[in-house]
Amino acid sequence: MGQVVLLVGEPGLGKSRLVHTLKQHVQGHTGDNEEDSPVIEWRCSPQYQNTGLYPAIDFYERALAFGREEPPQTRFDRLLRRLEQYDLARPETVPLWASLLSLPTTDRFVPLSLSPARQREETFRAMLEWLHTRSARSPVLFIVEDLHWADASTLEFLGQFLAENLHDSILTLLTFRPEFQAAVARGRSSDQPGIDPPHAAPGWRS
Repeated sequence: MGQVVLLVGEPGLGKSRLVHTLKQHVQGHTGDNEEDSPVIEWRCSPQYQNTGLYPAIDFYERALAFGREEPPQTRFDRLLRRLEQYDLARPETVPLWASLLSLPTTDRFVPLSLSPARQREETFRAMLEWLHTRSARSPVLFIVEDLHWADASTLEFLGQFLAENLHDSILTLLTFRPEFQAAVARGRSSDQPGIDPPHAAPGWRS
C-alpha cells in the first residue's frame, strides 16, 4: 500500500538535502538514468506557476532524454517506444501523451478532438495509468518538490492521485513551505485546487 510523507519547512532548513539523501538511498547503484530509475521527481518552479503540468512535463522530458536540438519526430518516436514497453501505446492514449509534450503524431493516430476539459481529464487518466504500471513492476519513490510553486493543474492531478492511487507501491514525498500547509489546512483554496486537508486523504503523513 502506498504512503505519503509531507516534508514541511522554511527555506534553507535542509529539505532539499533530505530529499537528495533519500534519493541516493533508493537509487542505490542504479545510477542517474532517469528512464528506468525507481525515483520519479517532479520539480515545481516559481517561473512556471502558470504553465499547466509543468513539473510532469519537465520530468518526462528528462526521463526520455530529449535534446534541445532534437527533431520533434525523433522525440515522438522515442516516446512511442517507451509507451510500447509499458503496453500503454493505445491509439486513443498516444495522442494525449504527444499533446502533453507538444509533439506531433503520425498518420496512424487519429488527432485529438476533445474539449479542453475532457482532454485534461483523459490526460490525467493516462498519467495515473502510467504511475500504476511503473509501480506494478517495481516500487517507486514519487517526489514532488516545492509544492507551494505548483500550477493549478498539477495540484488538481495530485489531488486525484492521492484519492485513487494509495494502494499502489508508491512512496510519495511532498515538500513545501509552511504557508502552503496553512492553505491546505483551510481546505481547498481558490488558488490551490485539488489538494484536500491531510485528514481527508488516507495515507498522509506529516
